[in-house]
Amino acid sequence: MAYEAERLGFEVTPEDMLRNLQVMAPCSSRTGSFIGKEQYAALLREQDLSISEFEASTRVQLLVSKLSRTW
Repeated sequence: MAYEAERLGFEVTPEDMLRNLQVMAPCSSRTGSFIGKEQYAALLREQDLSISEFEASTRVQLLVSKLSRTW
């Protein structure tokens, strides 16, 4: 579905990623601010993920979401 979304011209902007990551745990503290790159990476390592893997997965989810909203 992500491939189809890209083929149809959908994209995930840096702003889309930032907005999504700001509301997702493990990215937000209770105050809504970024917890810091080191703590972010440590939380993801606990789930056997790197930052790049997590953000690539998030990007795919956002693309699929954008495509789904058009149907």
